[in-house]
Amino acid sequence: MVAPKAPLFHPLSRRLHILLLMNVGSFVNMYMNVNIGITMNCMVNSTATALNNPILTSLNETIILESPFSNTSNSQIDEVVESQCGAQHKDGKPIVIDYGGSLVWDKSIQNLVFSGTFWGGLATCLPSIFLVQRLNPKWAIFATQANKALMNSLIPFFSIHLGYYFTFGARFMLGVSDAFTVPFYNSIITNWFPVAERSTALAIYTTGNQLAIVFGNPISAAFCQSRWGWPMVYYYAAASAVGWCIVWLIFGSNSPHECNKMTTVERIYLNENVVAKKTKEQRKSQKIPWVKMMTNHAFIAYLYCNFVITMLATFIMIYLPTYTKDVLLLSVLANGAFTSLPSAFNFFFKVTWSLLVDKLKANHIITPTASVKISQSLTNFGGALFFFLVVMFVDCTRPILAFVLFCSINLCFGAHISGAYTSLLSIAPQFTATMSSVGMGVSMVGKVLTPMIVGYFNTSVR
Repeated sequence: MVAPKAPLFHPLSRRLHILLLMNVGSFVNMYMNVNIGITMNCMVNSTATALNNPILTSLNETIILESPFSNTSNSQIDEVVESQCGAQHKDGKPIVIDYGGSLVWDKSIQNLVFSGTFWGGLATCLPSIFLVQRLNPKWAIFATQANKALMNSLIPFFSIHLGYYFTFGARFMLGVSDAFTVPFYNSIITNWFPVAERSTALAIYTTGNQLAIVFGNPISAAFCQSRWGWPMVYYYAAASAVGWCIVWLIFGSNSPHECNKMTTVERIYLNENVVAKKTKEQRKSQKIPWVKMMTNHAFIAYLYCNFVITMLATFIMIYLPTYTKDVLLLSVLANGAFTSLPSAFNFFFKVTWSLLVDKLKANHIITPTASVKISQSLTNFGGALFFFLVVMFVDCTRPILAFVLFCSINLCFGAHISGAYTSLLSIAPQFTATMSSVGMGVSMVGKVLTPMIVGYFNTSVR
């Protein structure tokens, strides 16, 4: 007897409810990580930092300040942008775009603070590999989000009163949560969704990451320019996380077997099409085939793709606001808009592409293996092409070109979910949590290397 089909996109679909809840969770989770991309520019006194920079002060005795909080007119700023790049005014004096911050943190300190989450994740990824298969995903996700809410609420106090080492410590703890969050989310996806729906499920769940940029950056920029200032960004993020945690405890579920409210049709469908649920005792006693796992060609390919894409995505999410401020010379609100809109292209293409791929697989037009190869090729080769065009042709006189190219990069990255990410959940579903933890460890190495690479090449800073 063939199990009845229970559509994913239906008002009574319990797995759709879980998916949307996870989507909001990924939004809050990502926003608590990347809100520092915009706020760092608002926290730091760029003028004081520039005055302490021997490279700039050796060039000119005077530094011209361009700030959205100063009396500089738009025509003056336009004159600067349209005349020449390199942050030089028409009289040759270096320009500093200052968003009105008070902290005197040079670029090395900023890179250290940025890297806090990456070091936290890297330090915790090894123990997480052995723990994720044993812990309860629902409660573990709650604990990680609660920890991140607490750290975000403390960052303003740490930054203003205790110094950047404490801020680094708070972001380190954010990274500790990250080492567990993604593997547990992946485990829930595997428990709830058949293979034919996983590309779509992953796309919808992870679009929360893009929404955190699309809506988060403008919100952060607005708070920065408001009377509450940049600390409100972190309080808002913490409050959002607390609200989500409450809803998650009420409605979240590890698997269909633990869900009490579900239609009979959907329950039968999931029982027939999803990997069987293991008991708590079975999870704890289950042996992990480490040698086979680490020598599996498909898994190795996933790790490599994940490493590369993580580095590029980290660069865009963390450093694009600084790039638009220092290279494109944008104001704080323009910065928020510029850095948020490209992620919208990622959002729409990710969902559209995943629906198309799953439709083609369901109709047996392409195989699951072919679908992940095509998707990942679009991500890697397309992203490389547009990054190359940014390097070759973008400067402060071509902000529109920069915007188009960054939108194109984000569009290509949207196919990654239907590529390597989907393959991860299909290689060995019963070991998804452990394999995700290994992948997180590799991605954390890429994240840690990103600030080092940026710091190495970005030697002339404002």
